[in-house]
Amino acid sequence: MLGIVILSLLLYLHLVPGFHNQLVIDHAVVKPHSARYSLWLDFDKTAAGLLILGLTYLPLRRTPHSLSLDAQRSILPFVITVSVLMALGVASDYIHWAPAWSPWFWVWAGSNLCFTCMAEEALFRGFLQHQLAMALPTRRSPVVALVTSAVLFGLFHFTGGWAYVGLATFAGIGYGYVFQRTQRLELSILAHFGLNATHFLLFTYPSFGHS
Repeated sequence: MLGIVILSLLLYLHLVPGFHNQLVIDHAVVKPHSARYSLWLDFDKTAAGLLILGLTYLPLRRTPHSLSLDAQRSILPFVITVSVLMALGVASDYIHWAPAWSPWFWVWAGSNLCFTCMAEEALFRGFLQHQLAMALPTRRSPVVALVTSAVLFGLFHFTGGWAYVGLATFAGIGYGYVFQRTQRLELSILAHFGLNATHFLLFTYPSFGHS
């Protein structure tokens, strides 16, 4: 377990040589009144996510009907997470209401789903939360595992500042609850992407441009 965590972090932090990540958006304003934003296709981070999925994730042994039921069970936690998080973001002046279409959306969406959401959910929910829930010996282990993985997820975003760490931690609780309730990583990935897409389409992205 420790070896997987260390290797994954090295890949996520771009410390393993041999990968050539691609810059797609370079310090651009993707929406009016937004801070400048750069987008990289992080092949090393994606490789880490795929490695974790291949080594540790739960086997897909449920039926399409059960997937539909699990998806329905994830809707309310997703809506609550998005609503509260966007409200907190506006209240903290981190983002502003700014619904607008961006020509960058489709490039961003493909990258965010495949390179960001999949890789981060594989590590923080499919691996850390799942492994901690199994390893801890108490009845509260699912809650401890959820909160621990969410806090680590928030700290993983420390480069965005403490406001971003707090918002990411709350988001991690929402994604973690979807995963805990359904035991389906694909649904926590979709919840993660759905929240990010809501942010991108309806608010300043990645944050409000104060300058």
